[in-house]
Amino acid sequence: MSEGKDVLYRIKDWDQHFENNRSRSRPHCAWVPIPNKQDGDGYRTLISLPDGIALYGAWMAIVLVASKCRPERGLLLRGTGEPHSACTIARKSGAPEDVIQRALNVLSARGGDDEIGWIEALEYDPDTGRHKGAGVPHTSDLEMNRIERIERIEVIARIVQYLNSKSGKRFKSTNPATVLLVGDRLDEGYSEADFTAVIDSKVAEWKTNEKMHGFLRPKTLFGDNFEGYLQAAGTDPGPDKIKVRCKACAKLPTVEAMKCTECNGTGEVWEDAI
Repeated sequence: MSEGKDVLYRIKDWDQHFENNRSRSRPHCAWVPIPNKQDGDGYRTLISLPDGIALYGAWMAIVLVASKCRPERGLLLRGTGEPHSACTIARKSGAPEDVIQRALNVLSARGGDDEIGWIEALEYDPDTGRHKGAGVPHTSDLEMNRIERIERIEVIARIVQYLNSKSGKRFKSTNPATVLLVGDRLDEGYSEADFTAVIDSKVAEWKTNEKMHGFLRPKTLFGDNFEGYLQAAGTDPGPDKIKVRCKACAKLPTVEAMKCTECNGTGEVWEDAI
């Protein structure tokens, strides 16, 4: 890499290998199609390494993180507009940072008989926000990243301010842990309205409960249980979740005892991922 440039990783041929007709039609996906081919040179080379199994696990973690990246899936760019590193990928995936770093090095190495080439290491200039590689067009610039960062910061600030106004607390929207939690949920496709629904629901349930009042905090509300809290609030659980559709009227009704409450049908319903 040239002096003054950072590294921005991109998974090679993402659209060919990790998208299908369903995923391409969705701005957000809670899943990613992964090839099951196990006889290619790259796979065999990787798995033959002494730590090949661990590196393949790290590769899967990198793919899952890349599947949630904006504005381009497969391009390991954070919501802040900065490149993902082994540290940030490890933090999001829970995988060991040293294993992630070695996987990035091995999978992006160029030249030699052992080249796997599943990842491209692009030059990224933090001063201009541009990245480039051999034959790779510029797809990110400083202005786009700046606008997206401002919008993200404003959304996070509103969400935290809303939590403070409802709970009577004074959390900071600039707290790194809070920024990461809210950012992760936004990257998964949840909206600002989903956050307010969870806050309203849990404030109503916990605010006067001496034991639970202390859990009215970003760490609890916006963490791994967010989806469950949202569903308990009686709202749309977000994109790519399973809903129930009535066979008679084809609506998405409230289902009680597996009977459609919209058309008073016989109750035949089916699960429909929309």
